[in-house]
Amino acid sequence: MRRPPAAQVVRLWEQARLITDDPEASAYLAGRGIDPVRIEERDLARVLPVAVELPAWAKHWRADTQGYRLVLPLYGSTGILEALRARLLRPPQGKREPKALAPRGVSVGGLIMADALGRAMLMGARLDDGVTPADLLRCGGLWISEGEVDFLSLSTAWSDADEEAPGVLGIFSGAWTSDLAARVPDGVTVTLATDADAAGEKYASQVVHALAARMRTGTIKVERWRGEG
Repeated sequence: MRRPPAAQVVRLWEQARLITDDPEASAYLAGRGIDPVRIEERDLARVLPVAVELPAWAKHWRADTQGYRLVLPLYGSTGILEALRARLLRPPQGKREPKALAPRGVSVGGLIMADALGRAMLMGARLDDGVTPADLLRCGGLWISEGEVDFLSLSTAWSDADEEAPGVLGIFSGAWTSDLAARVPDGVTVTLATDADAAGEKYASQVVHALAARMRTGTIKVERWRGEG
């Protein structure tokens, strides 16, 4: 499984601008009901500057004003940054284009988006005062969303002061694996917030399949959330 070169991934992420430094990105997020300031404070996404030099695996994102400039980090099952995913800020003009693009010529299977608590879960990190991610997740739960916009929306839906805020992961095609499932602690309620279409149902079923054994023993609970209406 060949990932993008780690040094190139880190360099491109570090070259990306903060969200509030880019009016187009801020307007894009605000227009979808997402607070750009919270995205920046939680470092969930950044914006590629126009004319930035893109590595070979990201050339198709295009370093121009029409390119895929909103980038989100992708993490492996140990919580390490391994790739980026890019989102189009402007609607396609006269032609059909995908809303988001993965790196090309490398594998991103088994990589997911994760908020701070989700990433701490993957890393097995111990938080302040000896609290573990598992402690917080047993209280607030773990939400699994589909796609960049829903992930960013859910990751900013709770305030930092909310002691029952869940962890949030974002998945897409080929993302969920048994290695990721194994990182979910026992005693956690997993809420699936994937879309109510064929793709979303497929992703949800993959999560359920990977957690099925623990669901049967009652050590993990899985719920389905379909939004309002």
